[in-house]
Amino acid sequence: MKKLLCILLSAVLVALTLCACTDNKDEIDLDSLEAFTLGVPVGKAPAQEIFDSLSTRIAKKGYRLEYVEFASAEEAHAALAAGEIDASLASLKAEFEKFNEENPETLLNLGPVCRYPYGLFLCNFEKIEDVADGATIAIPESAEGVARALLLLEANGFIKVKEGAGLSATLDDVTENSRNFKFITQDDETLAANLSNYEADIAVMSSKLSVATGVSLNKSAVAIEEIDSEAALEFSYVLLIKRDQIASEWYKAIEPLFFSPLMFDKVDEYPSDIVVPSFERSGV
Repeated sequence: MKKLLCILLSAVLVALTLCACTDNKDEIDLDSLEAFTLGVPVGKAPAQEIFDSLSTRIAKKGYRLEYVEFASAEEAHAALAAGEIDASLASLKAEFEKFNEENPETLLNLGPVCRYPYGLFLCNFEKIEDVADGATIAIPESAEGVARALLLLEANGFIKVKEGAGLSATLDDVTENSRNFKFITQDDETLAANLSNYEADIAVMSSKLSVATGVSLNKSAVAIEEIDSEAALEFSYVLLIKRDQIASEWYKAIEPLFFSPLMFDKVDEYPSDIVVPSFERSGV
């Protein structure tokens, strides 16, 4: 019996040793790899968390993922154009388009990655179907906030907005309010307070604001801006590279990882749903 135990123990030790050797073989010496530098906003969120999910696969392609923080989109654009970084996830589409007008054919927009959406929250009703005529709707007081709130309300059948008003829409552009909803514009603090004090029947706000109060977007909002909405297209963070890098070796190696199912899942699983994907999940 003792002999059998000894044999079994020896076999286990051999197996563990082989596993250890295999693991050591699979380890990648990151310091020996060429750096792939990504520009991100100061604080690195959410860009770093999204790309961290790709870091191991990027390493297997022969590159070490590094981050460079920028205080503004303008700084990130300048660094990318100068070749100081390889790619950037520090700009909204509108910010990139402004740069592109002044510096055409310099940077290439590979596509939208993620966004902080607006959500519609019911404060005094359980379901959209329960909302009563004449209900009070609280919306942000900023010009952007008003437009995004009105478009989200229109998309969900509450009102109609003047055709073509888009992201410049104001309360004067509401062309149909047959259910006599009352609109009030509020600063962020007052608007967020509706989630707990129920002074407004409905509140429309950004995910940044709702999550800051401890309210998860997906768990509490009854509607959010759709992926093909004007707001989603305009206010998504886009992945940029220098145009002449599309033929580079690093781009050929790493590009298949961009907008991959793994990247989608990382955005989709972001804590409290403060950001959501701006591209469709494809593949397995």
